[in-house]
Amino acid sequence: MDKLYEFILNSDAIEQIFYTKKELITSIKTKKGYQYRHFKAITGIIQQPSEFNLQRAIATLLPEFKKTHAPYRHCEVVIDGRRGLNKNQVGKAIQDLFKLPINSLYDVCDFHIRYEHIHPIQDGNGRTGRMLLASHLIKLEKEGIGKGLVTIKEVDKYKYYDFIKYNSIEDFVKYLE
Repeated sequence: MDKLYEFILNSDAIEQIFYTKKELITSIKTKKGYQYRHFKAITGIIQQPSEFNLQRAIATLLPEFKKTHAPYRHCEVVIDGRRGLNKNQVGKAIQDLFKLPINSLYDVCDFHIRYEHIHPIQDGNGRTGRMLLASHLIKLEKEGIGKGLVTIKEVDKYKYYDFIKYNSIEDFVKYLE
């Protein structure tokens, strides 16, 4: 469980959401607060990375989004200076993404970078994308591939952002190995 806690703490820290491990554990025990929603969302998506579980994770992590934009964004976005995928193409792009086979770390990194480029929701793409990353890494570990859940440290966030910005799949794979 400590690896999962570390993963959640760092994933949120990348987004400038800071809290302690003790606060995370308290939130989980009391089933209250943002930290509990993040824990519930990631444990749900770890069971099986799928479009359905992604939508459930989004609704759990970001309940305000569910009320106005479910299942995906209905606005145009600019990410790191480039226009995101057209809002009318997001649903199909996500469906196509989940059809890709995930049989290696390369496939996981390719999936993650594609997900971040699709940018399917208005806010929370990094956190939900890293949830999917975690679920794929854990799934591969069960199949004897890779070392399982790898935490992207908050101190490495700019390196991580560059993997996404420059489609650096090979460098991302090396980071996760």
